[in-house]
Amino acid sequence: LSNSSPELRLSQIGESREHFVGPELDRYLESDSLRANVSYGNCCEESSEPSLDDKRCESGEKLYSCSECGKTFCQSLLQHMISHSGEKPFSCSLCGQKLSSKVGLKYHMRIHTGDKPYSCFFCNKAFHCEKLLMEHIKIHTGETPYSCSVCGQGFSHKSAVTRHMKCHSEEKPYSCSVCTAAFKRKQDLMGHSKIHSEERPFVCSFCSAAFKRKMTLEEHLRIHTGEKPFSCSVCGQRFTYKSSLTHHMKDHTGEKPFGCSICKAAFKRKPDLMEHVKIHTEDRACSICNATFRYKRYLEPHVKSHAGNLPFSCSVCKAAFRRKRDLVKHKNSCT
Repeated sequence: LSNSSPELRLSQIGESREHFVGPELDRYLESDSLRANVSYGNCCEESSEPSLDDKRCESGEKLYSCSECGKTFCQSLLQHMISHSGEKPFSCSLCGQKLSSKVGLKYHMRIHTGDKPYSCFFCNKAFHCEKLLMEHIKIHTGETPYSCSVCGQGFSHKSAVTRHMKCHSEEKPYSCSVCTAAFKRKQDLMGHSKIHSEERPFVCSFCSAAFKRKMTLEEHLRIHTGEKPFSCSVCGQRFTYKSSLTHHMKDHTGEKPFGCSICKAAFKRKPDLMEHVKIHTEDRACSICNATFRYKRYLEPHVKSHAGNLPFSCSVCKAAFRRKRDLVKHKNSCT
């Protein structure tokens, strides 16, 4: 294993993606090869030769133990101890933010420079540090090492569990200053607030469509690029959106989680259930002849037939009709 820069190590992983699909790719992601590629050496200190500490890290040897928390390290114990002291000796020259480590400062500076050298080999999304990339990859692999202690639902990120736990609480501390809407998370309030504004700062470079949120623009761009970052672990079919993959997986499982509370009908998607419920709840009977219709869109033109309403007229002979298709048929004979 060569000690190359983090960028090169990750690009080498990216070159391997065309050789693995489905279960083979899953096995590769769990292999020692991947773990070695993304964890060897110090990602922020480049060197042409591995140090003695690097060799000890590679062998799994841990030399130093923290007296505060018991964690062991093959290097950087003193740097770790700073996290317990609360000391932040490194300061950003651009914004003044203080950080506890030189490595942390280096990562922070990339926020100002926009440098994102670590790219996901599934979807090409870029990150300013290797740790964030590895956390992101869990989205594609389906790895969910963190679980909710209340309902058992699994998550790929620890922060996602923290956000999810709020759904078990009725507290909604973030309120909209314009309307009465309230939210459990601050970011949900910020996203909601944009509906009260006409500003759409995120513009598509392909078709000029504008969006209020950057994430919505990123999803939209996949329409133009053809990117399909989400793949089915069963059949390998790829999808543009995660929601499409979730829906597709139900084809394999036969799962129909959305059941009608009135009859025994069940559906794979919530929109299909909502459309079905209208059969039971909406008034689709004609008040004049009691004829019934499954959909409201069929009832409306029927009612017009009783009222003598003839909204579609021929521009040639002035003949009028109740339905547009009758007018189209008439025009073929009139001209």
